[in-house]
Amino acid sequence: GFHLNLEELDEQSSKIDSRQSLQNKHGVSTVMRLLRFFTNHQKERWLFDLLAFLLANRKSVDIILSCDDWQPVLFQLVAEVLDEIYDDGAANVATANENNDDGAHNGDTQHSNVGQITVNTETLSKPSVRTRYDLSLKLYATLLGHCVRQGDENAFDAVEMAASLQRVDANGSEIFSILLSHLFADLIENGTVASVERTYNDVESNSTPRNRALKQSARLVTQAILSNGSSGLNMGLAVKQWRCLRHLTALTVAVVTENGFGIVQLFDYRNQDAAAIDGITGGMYGIRLDNLVSGVNAFEALAAAKLHTSSSARHKRDRYRYVSVVLASQVLTLLDAFIFPDNLDTSKTASQLHGLALVRSTEPRLGQSQGTLLASLVRLSLVLLAYLEPSSVKFLQACSRLRCFLHWVLEILRESVALGGYSQAFHELTAPLDRIVLAIVLQCHRALSRCSVVLVEMESSPWQKYFVDIESRQKSQRRLFRAILELREIVLAAYRGRVEVLRAALSPQAYDALSRGLEEITSVTTARANDSSSKEASLRVFLENDWLCGFHDVDVEGNLVIPEQIANGQIYEGQAASTRGKKAIEDIASESTAIIKEYSVLLN
Repeated sequence: GFHLNLEELDEQSSKIDSRQSLQNKHGVSTVMRLLRFFTNHQKERWLFDLLAFLLANRKSVDIILSCDDWQPVLFQLVAEVLDEIYDDGAANVATANENNDDGAHNGDTQHSNVGQITVNTETLSKPSVRTRYDLSLKLYATLLGHCVRQGDENAFDAVEMAASLQRVDANGSEIFSILLSHLFADLIENGTVASVERTYNDVESNSTPRNRALKQSARLVTQAILSNGSSGLNMGLAVKQWRCLRHLTALTVAVVTENGFGIVQLFDYRNQDAAAIDGITGGMYGIRLDNLVSGVNAFEALAAAKLHTSSSARHKRDRYRYVSVVLASQVLTLLDAFIFPDNLDTSKTASQLHGLALVRSTEPRLGQSQGTLLASLVRLSLVLLAYLEPSSVKFLQACSRLRCFLHWVLEILRESVALGGYSQAFHELTAPLDRIVLAIVLQCHRALSRCSVVLVEMESSPWQKYFVDIESRQKSQRRLFRAILELREIVLAAYRGRVEVLRAALSPQAYDALSRGLEEITSVTTARANDSSSKEASLRVFLENDWLCGFHDVDVEGNLVIPEQIANGQIYEGQAASTRGKKAIEDIASESTAIIKEYSVLLN
């Protein structure tokens, strides 16, 4: 009879090209089910060959997607790699007791206290672990990317199936978060429209601009929307594409919130990492991301695990910090191509309203708690403000993007006020967006404080401490001042556009300090409007105002963390503040709870 000799196959060289493809659904399904029982070397070889077939021929993709259990198999493979790195609580107890009884400790394994997660540092150094991690995730993300490009119900079902599988493994949340980052990397690299490379014209084919496939996908969708389907994609397909992106954004917000990085958690300044150098990326007082954000690779995932081995709630949250920031950056990068497309003619009225029209839409598949897409984008932008390196390019982009989002928020608020005739803060018609405005101002306060710390450190330390040369420090310092300018303009726009919210939600002392700080920079800017050299001096003055220098403490009431500057009955100049600000923070916390609850319902 037929005998499958895995050793002979393993020794053969791989010669897969576009003329070859997978043929039999049942044979492929059988091999995938057997993968977990192969040796690690055999797993690597088979994963590599399967991935090669996918990249060489579309028929192979259809064959694997037709298998009923391709997702559980690949999810299990990723889980096994992480299981090699993490020991569960029971194993920790046994290992700790065994080490204590023997009186010896393994020098290659880092064991924490009983009940804590441990990281096997010997496993981390094995290339086999990293290879299987990268291959299984690349294969999984490539298949999910093909599903998403179809833009139909199958796309939603595929992503939601991956999300639901996290319930079957102790590290499921981390696995899905990492998988999602690889899916976004695939969409950014290969676009969101199937076979988009066929639409390149001759000029585009001769050049290789960054994110070409993504930009071409966005161009096709944008043309269809602006022309009502007369050019680009047909209207139905364009709508499916955009709805799928909305769904992925809502799913990412839910994942990031469940990981412990919802808006209300960002207010807890005690959770900020005080290290001058980020342990994973080497960023200065924050996470440093490359311009092209790829999926979380093996080194980054394993480094995060090694840095945060404690089982405390805070350290569990810290373990998700890097992947949550990557997810937020990837989603915003992905949607930038659609909201701010290169081919937009800003002279046309329809083009000017294009971005606002897109972000006003909602995605009800995950529930109503997230609100509009605009609110979701702001939530992700605030995560970047809280954790990115203040002097980095990505941080500056996040500030500029958030400034645009705030203007759209204020525009919608103006429409709501005109419609209802009420300008009162936190009115029923405006309360969700009013809370967004408040959250933006609070996070800008924290971000500006971080910028001030980085500026002082940068100027008081020799350039060799953080930079490869003095020119790099000068570039970083210029980016830092530009980011400070953007953040100042965001706070000023919120103050001018919705001062009722700040007056009601901030304590009298904080509001008075904010008002004086903004009045000072307004007068300085007016007096020296033609003096470009005074911009830096103006920003330095702004960083020294009482509002930014103070109000860095928090009040803890149960599980709720309330920033010191929020109105919570404080006494100032003989008068007691209201508790309206505290109520707003409670409502923001309730929103986060509702987002997590709706996400849990989806997983079940």
